[in-house]
Amino acid sequence: MPARAVDCHAHIFDTRRFPYPENAAYKPPPHEAGTRENYAAVLDAHGISHALLVNPTSGYGTDHRAMVAAIKAGKGRFKGIAKLTSESDEKSFVALARQGVVGARIDLVGDGVDVVNHPGLARRFAVMRELGWFLQVQCEKDQMA
Repeated sequence: MPARAVDCHAHIFDTRRFPYPENAAYKPPPHEAGTRENYAAVLDAHGISHALLVNPTSGYGTDHRAMVAAIKAGKGRFKGIAKLTSESDEKSFVALARQGVVGARIDLVGDGVDVVNHPGLARRFAVMRELGWFLQVQCEKDQMA
């Protein structure tokens, strides 16, 4: 592994501490789950010092508690990407930024392409820019046009 390698996309599933919401469309099974401790051990085994945690669209959706807890417990090792929806508000961005979140993710696969037409999205993007965040877009190839 090259020096200073960073894993740029990983999910934390800590169902013991943070059970999936009842209304979750998909709940990853136990063999797909991994706690911060499990993940840190994998990073250590491969000499990776830091990682970017992405709040999973499956299981947790917009519940960022597992990711934020992992960021806090990681003591600087992890940063995070929050899931952005049309309901996300600007105050939550600021609160998440204080907890180590550095960007947001739009899920065109799960939420549909119409999420980009939400009237408040331009303002949310402006807040992200003010926070120094970047945007990650999850989409299928035919949704990129």
